[in-house]
Amino acid sequence: MSELGCRIEQLLSTCIGPQNAISAPEIARRLNASERTVRKVISEDYSSWPMMVSSKPGLGFYVVQDIETLADRRRTLIALKRKAKKKLEEFDQFLKRHGFGSLTKDAS
Repeated sequence: MSELGCRIEQLLSTCIGPQNAISAPEIARRLNASERTVRKVISEDYSSWPMMVSSKPGLGFYVVQDIETLADRRRTLIALKRKAKKKLEEFDQFLKRHGFGSLTKDAS
């Protein structure tokens, strides 16, 4: 884990529950980093942290305390996966219609 990842983990450990969420811009400001870097580090490092971190648009990042929040996060990720799969299928159809079907062959 990076030094910035450790600093973000330490900061987030104080943000218990959605009522104490902290936004990526605020994390970036407090840690003197770019918002983009903060988001990248969180997405890469969060699974190695000893706490479960979640986020909500408009609120920010926070430590999860209850099972319902975990279940809600999982439902959100499943919905995103379905939406992404549908968009990929639609894009593949577009590519095929326009003669770029060879681009639709991948390992997934």
